[in-house]
Amino acid sequence: MRRDKFQAGFGLIEIILVLAVCLFLYYTITKIYLEKPQISRGVKKMLSEEGISTTNYRSIIDTVKKKLNDSQTQNQDQ
Repeated sequence: MRRDKFQAGFGLIEIILVLAVCLFLYYTITKIYLEKPQISRGVKKMLSEEGISTTNYRSIIDTVKKKLNDSQTQNQDQ
């Protein structure tokens, strides 16, 4: 009967471990997302000619989204 009491829910240690794993994954993904990408010179030159910022992955994504939205609005206007 005592065993049923302990299986009622998560314990404090389990919750702390899950939280630690989640925070570690968040830190790792954020670090990768905000770091400077390693792009070859030719690709970097081509992207800068297109007006795409290569400062970090976030800036690449944001500028590409902006260019896509601009081209979609131009297509809709025509």
